[in-house]
Amino acid sequence: MNNEIAGEIPRGIGDLPDLEALLLWNNSLTGSLPPSLGSNSKLEKLDVSSNSLTGPIPRDLCRGNRLVRLILFSNRFNSTLPPNLANCSSLWRVRIESNRISGVIPTGFGQLPNLTFMDLSDNNFSGGLPPDLGDAIRLQLLNVSKNPLKTSLPNSIWRSKSLQIFSASSCGLVGEIPRFDGGCENLYRIEIEDNELRGEIPIDIGECQKLLTLKLDRNRLTGPIPVEISNLPSITDVDLSFNELSGPIPSEFGNCTTLENFNVSFNELFGRVPFSTVLSNLHPSSFAGNRGLCGPPVGSTCPSGVRKTERRPESAEIVWIAVMAVGVASSDWILGMGSTGTVYRAEMPGGEIIAVKKLWAPQKEHKQKKRPAILAEVEVLGSVKHRNIVKLLGYCNNRDTTMLLYEYMPNGSLDDLLHRKNPAKGGGKMAGDWGTRYRIAVGVAEGVSYLHHDCEPAIVHRDVKGSNVLLDGEMEARVADFGVAKLVASGTEKAMSVVAGSYGYIAPEYAYTLRVDEKSDIYSYGVVLLEIVTGRRAVEAEFGEGKSIVDWVREKASKGDKGSALELLDPNIIGAVATGCKEVREEMMLLLRVAMLCTSRNPAERPSMRDVLSMLRSAKPQKEKKGAVGEKKKKQGD
Repeated sequence: MNNEIAGEIPRGIGDLPDLEALLLWNNSLTGSLPPSLGSNSKLEKLDVSSNSLTGPIPRDLCRGNRLVRLILFSNRFNSTLPPNLANCSSLWRVRIESNRISGVIPTGFGQLPNLTFMDLSDNNFSGGLPPDLGDAIRLQLLNVSKNPLKTSLPNSIWRSKSLQIFSASSCGLVGEIPRFDGGCENLYRIEIEDNELRGEIPIDIGECQKLLTLKLDRNRLTGPIPVEISNLPSITDVDLSFNELSGPIPSEFGNCTTLENFNVSFNELFGRVPFSTVLSNLHPSSFAGNRGLCGPPVGSTCPSGVRKTERRPESAEIVWIAVMAVGVASSDWILGMGSTGTVYRAEMPGGEIIAVKKLWAPQKEHKQKKRPAILAEVEVLGSVKHRNIVKLLGYCNNRDTTMLLYEYMPNGSLDDLLHRKNPAKGGGKMAGDWGTRYRIAVGVAEGVSYLHHDCEPAIVHRDVKGSNVLLDGEMEARVADFGVAKLVASGTEKAMSVVAGSYGYIAPEYAYTLRVDEKSDIYSYGVVLLEIVTGRRAVEAEFGEGKSIVDWVREKASKGDKGSALELLDPNIIGAVATGCKEVREEMMLLLRVAMLCTSRNPAERPSMRDVLSMLRSAKPQKEKKGAVGEKKKKQGD
């Protein structure tokens, strides 16, 4: 396990007469599992997770009825789930998420006496959930999210007394949420967001006395918010946003002291938001998109009579000045153009220079429904504050135009620095300064790490690339355009995005999943790191048709000789390769290895951005380490 083993699993392993456990997780294995695996009737544990295995799941894994753990997640298995697994009474833990398994979920798992954990998420299962899952006597976690089930939930789903976590988000579920009927006494997490559920939230949800998290957002639920939710003794996280709920927010929520997150944005609610310290401290975006709501949390008073006017943002004057400036701007004011819009340079009345991004207009059929989603996304973008992220100063949005106002970065982008060699934008000599490149690499990692690990919920950038890394007056990196790709798509159905990265930077799994997540950002960051180390663009004709810098680097590195590896390093770095500086070459090779980890084909093999930061800091340029001997000794003693 975890030994970087590559190649295929020998078929003879399946014929070993006394094989009880096969643990090969987190390697680089390919091919299929031996078809005879389990036929010896003694197999108890199988864990081949986080590899690149394909093909079918062997039918005889539980022939001896001794299989306890079946762990296959993060592979490419592409068959159906063998029906006889649903008769494996010894089975305790099943994890087959993040594969390509299709067909129906076999009936029978609900009758297994020992099954406690079952994660089938992120596959291609269809045909609905077997009703007998509600009869499970020990099942604690059931996750079927991200499967095209496209059916209704069985009425028996809450019947299991042992169930603690139920997740069925993004499954195309239709129909209504079944009544709980007293069967949710141990349930503490319900996640059925991003479906097509209709009808009202069952009022007997109040019987789920241990419920902590309730996520019903992005459905088509109607009716009032049940007051019973506010009376749950431990409820902490409630998301009912993007539904069609109506009526007032029950006043009892003002007394709900356990509540930490409460999002009812973009419904049809009206009336005063209940007064409480908890609700008052929530971000206004939690209540956005409900024209009839008023009170301190939404920033408006509650006068008598009908309220037809919308609150004008405090920054409205600044926004409209910027809009006027862009409206009369010529091409000389354009700082750049990309897949999401055009960026202009604008001067404020006080002389301050800002950058204004005018997003591409939506299609006509999406204009009306785009505005609420845009406002919600902008609220999130504006709340992000970090030294390595370009600050969003404000925005303007009407029926036809959306503009974002950012800090102006005087030294252009990393793309300018590396490839355009424009002295006016920091090119030329600075493009060959290894210390500058290293600081930029760390700065970008710091910014993306903040989005992934310190924002709640986590923010996926979706378009990490050199031109979205801007440089301030001190040549420090600032990540720009995070979330803007999603912002452009907001309100256009429920697709994650119409833009999910730029050519040469897009993670390979996007081609078959059409989904982006933190691992997608890690891949894109790895491409940027390769550009920093090699000085080459993400895509060049020299790499070959349909190939990127990742393919080029892998081809060079696969030769295994030191000379080929050194050819990857940018010879234009001043005082480094050209003058034989060994220390700098070693540092560049370390960053090259980090980049190759980030661009692993298997998303599960890519490190988190926090891990990337740790690896980058271990490769700190030697001249920066000399003044930190004490710090180094301290770290060695930790």
